[in-house]
Amino acid sequence: SVDVEHGVMDTHMRRIRRKQAMMQAVRQTFIVADSSKFGKVSLFQIAPLSSVQAIVTDQGVPPDMLEQITALGVQVYIARAGEAPEVRQAATAQQGQQTDNSEELHL
Repeated sequence: SVDVEHGVMDTHMRRIRRKQAMMQAVRQTFIVADSSKFGKVSLFQIAPLSSVQAIVTDQGVPPDMLEQITALGVQVYIARAGEAPEVRQAATAQQGQQTDNSEELHL
């Protein structure tokens, strides 16, 4: 699950350790989750949202939640069947400037 306050979570400890190890081994973390996973809290935190660079999801995430996520510096891609994705720019880059990561995402 994905929650602004609690971050990225899961219900199984084995998966948590594996996902945390994968996140430590890469330079960037992208989360792919449909809107049913947002705003829910699970048993264990994998990582705070601030450690995620981008999220790919569908149109069902509430706009206010998307604003809160981008305010944390996370880029959000809204996938739409048969259309180019909508890109929600992250509020700040790592150096504190506006990001311009609007490259096309092919789904």
